[in-house]
Amino acid sequence: IPFAMPSLTSSPVRLRLLVALVLAGPQCAVLLNWVGGYDALSMIGAVLAVSARSSPLSMLGWGLLALNHPSLAFTAWLLWMPMRMWFDRGLVPRQRLMGLIFSLAPITIGILINHIIVASWGGNTSRIDWLVNLDYHLYFKNYTQALPAIIWSLLGLGWVILIGTSLFKTFETRLLLLIITLAAVLLPLIALDETRVASLALLPVLLTYVRYTKIPKDDWLLGSGFKWFFMGAILTPTVLVFGRSMSIHGWTWVWRLF
Repeated sequence: IPFAMPSLTSSPVRLRLLVALVLAGPQCAVLLNWVGGYDALSMIGAVLAVSARSSPLSMLGWGLLALNHPSLAFTAWLLWMPMRMWFDRGLVPRQRLMGLIFSLAPITIGILINHIIVASWGGNTSRIDWLVNLDYHLYFKNYTQALPAIIWSLLGLGWVILIGTSLFKTFETRLLLLIITLAAVLLPLIALDETRVASLALLPVLLTYVRYTKIPKDDWLLGSGFKWFFMGAILTPTVLVFGRSMSIHGWTWVWRLF
C-alpha cells in the first residue's frame, strides 16, 4: 500500500527512500511472522492516516488503526505528533491545532468502539491489568542485553541511509532518529513483542518523514549507489526481537511469499 500512494512516490529519489526504509526495516518480516493476525489492518490504517491526500481518508485511517489496536494507535499518534508539528511549523497555530484534532478525534472514536465491542464479548482488559500482574524480575532481567538488538531491528540497514548520507544534516532526520531511539528504549517496558509493537507504532512517523523531508538528489547512496544498498538490504538478515529473544530472518521472509 505505501508504494501505491502518490504522496510517497512523487519522485524517483523519494521512492528510493521509501524502499530503503521499508525494505531494510522489520515490517515485511513482522507481517509474515504474524500471518492471520490483525497487524495487516493496523498497517493499512497507519498508511492511510499519514499518506492519504484526502482528509476524510486520513481520518478513516486513524480510526481504523484505533479500532483495530487502540493502545498502538494512541502510541503511534504520540510518536507522530512531533514530526507533524515540525513539518506544519509554517502554518498558523489554528491550522496546526485543527490538524491534530482531525487525527485525534477518529482515534478517540475508534478506541471507544473497540472498548464497547470487547466489553460486550466479556474480554475487556487493559495494559494496566497486565502490568499489575507482571513478574518484573523475569520481565526486565534481559532488557539491557536485548536493547541493542531492539534498536537495530527497528530500521536495520535503514540506519545507514539516515546516518550515512547527507540526510543526517537535516533537523527532521535527527528528530526521527531521536523518536525511533526513544520508542526502542521505552516501548519494550510495556510490550512483550518488542520489534512488532515498536515498528508498527513508528510507521506513521516514518512515512510522514518520507513524504515531507527534503531529499538531496546528489547523494551517492540514494542515487547511483542505491542498487548496492538494495542488494545489501535484501541479503542482510532481518532481526526481530520478541519477548527478549532474538530471531534472525534472512531470505526466509522472502521464501514465505511463495
